[in-house]
Amino acid sequence: MDFTGDENRQVYQFSWMERELKRVLEDKLADRILIIGSGVLECQTAIELANKSKEVMIIERSDELLSDCLNSPIRAQLMRSLEKLLVTFYLETVVIDSEKEQVCLCNKEGFQLYLAIDNIIAPKGYKYF
Repeated sequence: MDFTGDENRQVYQFSWMERELKRVLEDKLADRILIIGSGVLECQTAIELANKSKEVMIIERSDELLSDCLNSPIRAQLMRSLEKLLVTFYLETVVIDSEKEQVCLCNKEGFQLYLAIDNIIAPKGYKYF
């Protein structure tokens, strides 16, 4: 998976069309990783990284994980894999601010939460902060 982005802010973006999870640039990714979005590619990436002992957090703007494959058998398979791993989910939540090693999240009720993170993985073209 080819990442592009702002390495100074530790933000990496990937294309929705790329499926080569084995090429994740692990040497650039530290231990605490925030993934923005919960589609198939994001969840596959979370599973791959969690299997490599990374602490993975996923934030999703909507109230549903894997909304891009609701009626697909792959959804059940991915959900089972995610349940077995230590992946933290924040639904109905967005990033409102980012500093070098932390982000501020805000849910639909306006509650703000600061998370210590090392890297952010976001969809290509995602407008962040």
